[in-house]
Amino acid sequence: HPGGRIEGILMAQTGTPLPDHQVKLRGANDDLDRFRPEADALEKTWVTAVRHSRTDTRGRFHFTDLPEGEFKVTAAVPGRPGANDEETVELPEGGQVEGVELTLELGEAITGVVLTPDGLPAVAVFVQVVGGKDQPRIRTSTGAGGRFELLGVTEDMGVVELFTIMASYNYGNPEARLGASRTVSARAGDTDLILGLRELVLMTGRVEDAEGQPLEGVQVLAYLNGSAHVRSAVLTRDTSDEQGAFSLELPDDSLVDLVADPPKVDKDAEPSEEAPPKPAELNSLASDAQGVLLRFAE
Repeated sequence: HPGGRIEGILMAQTGTPLPDHQVKLRGANDDLDRFRPEADALEKTWVTAVRHSRTDTRGRFHFTDLPEGEFKVTAAVPGRPGANDEETVELPEGGQVEGVELTLELGEAITGVVLTPDGLPAVAVFVQVVGGKDQPRIRTSTGAGGRFELLGVTEDMGVVELFTIMASYNYGNPEARLGASRTVSARAGDTDLILGLRELVLMTGRVEDAEGQPLEGVQVLAYLNGSAHVRSAVLTRDTSDEQGAFSLELPDDSLVDLVADPPKVDKDAEPSEEAPPKPAELNSLASDAQGVLLRFAE
């Protein structure tokens, strides 16, 4: 069938175009599964009805080679799923829909730079709002010169705390061995913030069951103290050995929270009526603490 096209523009609430921002298109043709076997579905395969585009320097976006049907065009603020704009488009076969306009409330940008302990710029470091019950986990990453621009924090959010996630930086610079910066307070529109990365120190500890016996194969996750305990905010992790021991490289002079996932249940074991064990947690630990004990409750 001849393909159609949908195009439009993404703007901030001020009316200025938003460059390099993701726009999603949801929808598919009615005969999307026409080549799927009538019997069993193909293993380890799936079909997605979502496409992505990025706006150009003038905020424009487009999707091509589209089938006839109804589509939803959506843009959102990263880290704030509820802050989005969406328009439904009915596309005729081989047709073209122009002038789709989406608007996002991004607030005023927070800008700054991330530096190494030597004062050098750190590229590809994630900068994120700590997040919590009342704060979204908005993030961005540093570019040339270690500079960052964080969009999505609005004036009504008041003061937010920013911190750095090191995974991508240390992956690209394995010999650097640097840890996250201290948190920095900021408001929408703040500029020239400086986030300084820190040297790493070693924390050691042990994981035990309720009877005090060592547990092997338990994953221990470290989070910056006060940050949301979600996978995207993990500073580092380790898995306990046969003695239950673990060690974590963490940023110097900082407080962290530890969370140990419950031991995995044997798949061949008989189902139990007891409630599954809860994670073992310890909060506000010095990053260079030694002999930390994580014990699961009965």
